[in-house]
This record gives sequence, structure tokens and C-alpha cells, in this order.
Amino acid sequence: MSHFGQNIKQLFNQCIDLNPTEQKAVIAASEFDEEVKAKVTSMLKHHHINYGLTAAMIEEVTEDMGLEQLKAGDALNEYRLIKMLGQGGQGEVWLAKRTDPNFEQQVAIKVLKPIHSRLELNRFQAERNLLATLNHPNIAQLYGGGTHNDGRLYMVLEYIDGINILDHTRKAKLNLTQRLKLFLQVAKAVQFAHQNGIIHRDIKPNNILVDPSNQIKLLDFGIAKHVDAEVTETINERMLTMAYSSPEQLTGEAVSTVTDVYALGLVLYQLLTDQNAHVNSTSTPAEIIIDVTEKTPPLPSKCTSNEVSFKNRLQGDLDNIVMLAIRKTPANRYQSVDSLIHDVEQHLKGRPVSASGENWLYKVKKLIRRNPLSSLMTALTVASFLTLFVIISNVNVTVKAQRDLALAAQSEAEQQTQLAMKTKDFLVTLLRSASPLGSEGKEITLSQVLAQGERQLLNSADDQPHLKTTLIQTFAEIQSNLGNNENAVNFLSQSIAIGKKHGFIDIELQGIGQSAIALMWLGKNDDAQRLFKEADALFLQTNNVEAKAWHLARKATWLQESGKQESSEKMALQGISLLKNNGIDNPGLLGRFYNELAAANRHRNNEQALIYNDKSLKAAELSTGINHPYYQMRLVSRSVILMRLKRHEEAEKTLQTALKIAEKLYSKNHPILAHTWSELATFYHNKGHFNKAKNAYEHTLSMLETTLGKENVHYILPLNNLAFLNEDMGNWTLAEKQFSESLALRKKVLKNQPMRIASVQANLARLLAKMNRSNEAAHYLKLAMPVFRQSKRNNIYNQVTDTAIALNRSCEIGETSLNQLLPELNTQNTGWRKMYAQFWLSSLSQACGLTDIADDLKKQAKEQLDDVYDINSIGYKNLSSQWFN
Repeated sequence: MSHFGQNIKQLFNQCIDLNPTEQKAVIAASEFDEEVKAKVTSMLKHHHINYGLTAAMIEEVTEDMGLEQLKAGDALNEYRLIKMLGQGGQGEVWLAKRTDPNFEQQVAIKVLKPIHSRLELNRFQAERNLLATLNHPNIAQLYGGGTHNDGRLYMVLEYIDGINILDHTRKAKLNLTQRLKLFLQVAKAVQFAHQNGIIHRDIKPNNILVDPSNQIKLLDFGIAKHVDAEVTETINERMLTMAYSSPEQLTGEAVSTVTDVYALGLVLYQLLTDQNAHVNSTSTPAEIIIDVTEKTPPLPSKCTSNEVSFKNRLQGDLDNIVMLAIRKTPANRYQSVDSLIHDVEQHLKGRPVSASGENWLYKVKKLIRRNPLSSLMTALTVASFLTLFVIISNVNVTVKAQRDLALAAQSEAEQQTQLAMKTKDFLVTLLRSASPLGSEGKEITLSQVLAQGERQLLNSADDQPHLKTTLIQTFAEIQSNLGNNENAVNFLSQSIAIGKKHGFIDIELQGIGQSAIALMWLGKNDDAQRLFKEADALFLQTNNVEAKAWHLARKATWLQESGKQESSEKMALQGISLLKNNGIDNPGLLGRFYNELAAANRHRNNEQALIYNDKSLKAAELSTGINHPYYQMRLVSRSVILMRLKRHEEAEKTLQTALKIAEKLYSKNHPILAHTWSELATFYHNKGHFNKAKNAYEHTLSMLETTLGKENVHYILPLNNLAFLNEDMGNWTLAEKQFSESLALRKKVLKNQPMRIASVQANLARLLAKMNRSNEAAHYLKLAMPVFRQSKRNNIYNQVTDTAIALNRSCEIGETSLNQLLPELNTQNTGWRKMYAQFWLSSLSQACGLTDIADDLKKQAKEQLDDVYDINSIGYKNLSSQWFN
């Protein structure tokens, strides 16, 4: 660490736990120079923001303090780092090995992050101290620890080469008994921790690994505490996974060993049913809180996805064991892990369990099941008495159950009232923290928010160039998502200038690459290509692997949108190899590459496109979760691929799922929600469900007009599709009006995108030709076809229109054109475009007396009808009656 960095760290540590007034006094009275004081003042200002230091700020401060980022090959005393295994709130975890050649051993090393609060330091030290007391075969062991040369603490842990417990049970296809025995290993590890006075507080499947010898290893005691420790967690401090939290953790009440019992109950529930007790993968934070604190999950036997025999074995004892472990009120659960272990072991032995009650009939049944032969004679002897006792026992059980239910309902109602209030307070706190702009109670629009943010941005953070460029690039991304690519380019030019001024190659590389993409969307492909050449030069200068990978991802997008699918695919595969060869596991970036690979294959190999789409979805779920735009948009892309593969039922279900997620994420008229409706409309259109498609298109346009107005690309595209639908429905006058409106809007809004203009000119040409307005049709076709050729787009259906115009004007000339066209038309994939083209040409050929050609085209069109439209759709019925009766 440099002398300057040491001074910063010393003063920062003196101030970090003081209030702002005390911090100012200490800084003013210190003897450090003004540059050190200014840097510490800046660090402290950001340290107290609820969301903590940004990655860019940490990187900047790290550089200023003379600290270096850890990398593969670095040595920590007798260990050498191999690759990063992960990173979290406290720091990084690395796979490492001893440098001593006589002692081969792989370990996991957890290193505290360079910039940390006193609370984070205390947590790290506490975890190290706790692990030092836990020597158990089912708990990942602490081998030692030390201090890096820059002052950061680290601990050396047992490296577990395994998978989480849920993945293991599914992969190994474990039966019920095997799952219960595996669970007992987990419970006994927790029991051992409790015996040593330690509460884990973060038991969840990802913290439970199974090694190659099928031995459980419990990990991550990062938020564990001693039983007698006084710990108060605020909402901002909580470091736990909400879906595996107990009600008392979410409501801020005291935790105890019974909290771990609850978490073990949730793990057992999922082991037995393959489903989460409280939530599903699409739940929002608010829904999770309500589920955990208010709702009782269904019995495991009622929701298991396993086979019936498996399900039947859950009824009774296992249902009772699990439900007792996960009761809302701590006092009503098992009061120790020992009790939970005892019941599971009793069940495996076929003996009575405490969770199922103490009545004598239950115990007799258990006895008979354990000893069926020896119990047979006794059972026959007492059969006459047993009937009477059963009747009396059942009456008693019924009375007791009704009494218990009444008391439980009263207690539960009281608890839920309290929990509802606390949950409300918790949510209000979250909502307030998410509303930093002072609006004096007035409603504010997105444009106002962006304008205010831009004003603040332009007049702040000049002394933090990394942070400022991050914010600028975020504003650019927002503008691009709104379709305002010119504004995006203006923002990005600012970030590029800052990058050049300070010598930040990675920031300059990112800004230039994003600008190139924005220019591409503006139709300025030559300018985009020029910028990518600049970016290629910077790519060779940087050593930042992820910065290089992002450049390759952006370039893959550009190549794909430029119609160079094979080049795009090679670029994406190069990016994936770059990440894997450097041991970088970045799900967000990998997901982007897989998404580009899916796009590159969607017109060439839809089966392969679907495989890549699967990978992009899994990566998105891992990096952002299901309730995120990345996942939602990739679901929409998946539906399109499924349509092309003629897996229409799956495509519709996928679109409906995407729509539900969009409705959770966005306001009712949001453009992305509207886009999802538009894709659903296209699906209905393609399958012949014209009324459904019309309603969905009109709903889409209404949403977009309300939010963005008509002069926007998001409005223009579905307008064209609605016109297409009206053409197919025979509403040609209305279709002409809508195509004309779409063309006028495109010339105004998309004037730099000639292909967008040419596509609607081609649509108008086709419609006008059908309406026998050949001269007007020829005019639009003459404008469109050269653009299609220049853009290397398929011109075959424009040639169909051209042939139709020729047949209308002269049967002799038309026949020549038709004979030239048909061989190429026959090579096109089956679909509604080809079907309509064949029928249209069939009708025109019949009118010209070309009977053989007409009959052949009509036959081919008829063969496609069953494949294209659903048999019960309006499109199918209309075309059947029109064409083939």
C-alpha cells in the first residue's frame, strides 16, 4: 500500500464509526494534507448512503489507496490463487492451492473486500472465530487465516468440490429414505453448532453441498451468531435469503436456535416435494414477505411432484414433522434440532413420532407395521375390544382436534394482525428508500425524473470520473430503451470524453461500443462500423477480460442485426471461450452471449437457437432472477423460436408466462408490456385466430399511444401488423389506410432506416395489386425492391407482387414471369406467406386460362392450410370456404 493510501486508510478508520458532525471535527483537526482529507470526506459521504459503495467507486478508491485487485496467480502466504469461485457482500472466495510441492492441497480462501465498514470487519472476524470452534465432518472446516500484504483479512477453508443438496437429490434420483438420511446429516451439523452455542441463521440449499462421497457439508457462517449474543439487525443490514427466512427474521424479532429449526423444516419440505414451501420463482419481494409471515404452505403430500407412491409415504408422519418445524410462531415449533432429528429417525424405524401425537391407537398401528407377524394373533384376540376403543378414541381425537383448531385460529389471527402491521411498516420503508427525488407530493413523469437526474449529473461527481461515467452510461441506456438513440449517443460522447481525459481505456471502450449500437439502431451503419474499428484498437490495449468480452457481445449484436449471422455466432463463441479460459463465471454476460447465439441461429437452425435460448434463460435466472426484463424478453424470443418449430402450444404458454412477468414488472401502458401483447397478437394472427389477434393488436396500440404517442417506433411496428391482419381478413380499405399511416410515420420517425420504410412500401404494393390498382402498386414496388436487394433481404415475395401485377396487365408477360418465379417460390419454407402467395397466383393464373398452373398452386396452398392455421380458427374456416368449396 502506498504512503498516500496508508494515510487515507488511517484517517478513514478513525472516522468510519462516528456521526457526520464528529467526522468533520476529526478530519479538520487531523494533520494529514488536504488531498487526503478531501478523499476521506468523499469516501465517508458515499459510505452512509443506504445502498453502499458502487463497484465503480470501490474500484476508484482501491486505486487511490494503492491496492490491487486480486487475480489468478497471486500468492497469499503459502497459498497461490487459482480462480475466483464467487463474490458477495463481504468479499471474494478463491480456489487456491499450497505452494509447497511436498504438500498438495486445494483450499477455498475467503478474502475481505478492500473497502469495508466496521460492521463488515466484525462479521468477518466473527465468522472466522466461530468456524475455529466447529470441528465436525458435516461442516466445512477452517484451516487457518492471515492478513494480505495490503492489510485485508482472509481465512483458509476446506474446499468442497460438490453440488447443492437439491441438485444432488434430483441428479442421483434419490428415493425417500435416502433423502431423509441425507437430511439427517444436515440436521446433525446444525445440532453440533447449537451444542457449541452457535446459531447459523442462513440455512438454505445453496449453503448445503454434497461432495463426491455423498457427504454433506454445511457452509457459510457469515451471519451466524452466539446464542447469547445481542444482535439487532436493521432492514438495510440483513444478509439473508428471504425465501428461506423465518417470520421472526423478516419482522426483526429475536432469533434463536428455533430459527434454524424453521430453516431446516423448509429444506426438508423441498427435499421431500421438490418444491419451495412458501414461494415460487416468479414471486416478488412483497409476495415473499406475505407468504412467509402470513400464509401456511400446503401439506407436503398435497404438492409433491414425485410419483404417487412417494406422495403416499408423505401422508401422516412426514407431513406432521415438516409442518411442526415450520410453524409461524417459534414457541409452537420443535424446540430443538434434537427433537426434529429424533422424529425423523423414529419415522425411519417405523416408530411413533411426537409430531403425530400420543394417542394409543396411533402407537398400536406403528407396532403392527414394525412387527406384522407377531402382532397378528394379538390383534385377532383383541379385535372385539378394539372396535369399541377405536370408536371412543376417534371421538376423543375429533373433539381434541376441534378444540385445538379453534385455539390455533384465535392465536393465528392475533399473530397475523401483528405481522401484517410489521410487514406494512417494512414495505413502506422499502418504498420510501426507493423514492429519492423530492417531489413535494406531486406526481412526476419519467421525463421529469430523467431531466432532474441529468441536471444533478451534469453538476456533480466531477471528482469521481468512474462514478460519473457509470451514471452517464446508465442514462444513455435508458434513452436507448426509450427509442431515443440520438440522446443516447449524446450521453455516450460525454462518457467517451471522460474516458479519454483520464486514460480509462475500459470506459472509452464501453462508450464507443454502446455508441456504435445506438448508431446502428439509427440506421447509420457506416458510422457504427467506423466506431467498432476504433473499439477494436482499444480491445487490444486493455487487459480487462470482462471489458473485452462486453465488446465482443456488442459486436455480435451489430453483426447479427447487419444480417451477418455466421460472423455474429463466431464472435459470441469467441466471447464465451474468453470468459471460460480466464475462469470468469459471469452469468449476466454469458446470458448475453447465449442470447446472441440464439438470435444468430433463429433463421438457420431453430433447434440450435432453442438450445442457446435455454442457456440464456438459465443465465438470466441465475444473474437477475425471473422477475427481470432480461428474462422476460428472452421468454418472448423463446416463444418466437417455438412458433417457427411449430410447437404452438408451448409457444402460447411461454408468451402467457412472459405476459404475467411483464404485468408484474411494468405499469399498465408500459412499452415492453405492450410489446409482449404485440407478440401474442402475432401468434394469434399466425394461427388464424383473427378476432383474438385484432383485439390484442388494438390493445397494444392503445397502450403505446397513451404512453409514447404515435410518432414512435414501438407504435409504428404493430400498426403495420394490424394492417396486415385486416388485409388477411378482407378489410382492404381499412388495411390501406393503416399501411399508409404506418408509411407516413416511418418516413418521419425512421427516416434513417430505409429498410423499415421499404418493408411497408412492399406491403402497400401487394395490397394495391390485390385491389387491381396496378400502377400504384408498381410505383411502391419500384421503391422497395432496390432497398431489399441492398440490405440483402429476401425479395421473393416482392417478386410475387411483381408477377401478380404482370398477370393483371398481360397474361402472356405474366406467364413468363410466373414460370421464372415458381421454382424459387417452391424452395421457401412452408408458412402463411407462401400459402397466401400460392393462392393469389392460382387465382390470377386461372383468370389467364393457365389451368394446370392454377390447379397445382391451389393444391399446394391447400396442403399448407392444415399446417398453418388451427382447424377451429376463423382464418381456417374463411380460407376453406373461399378457396376450396
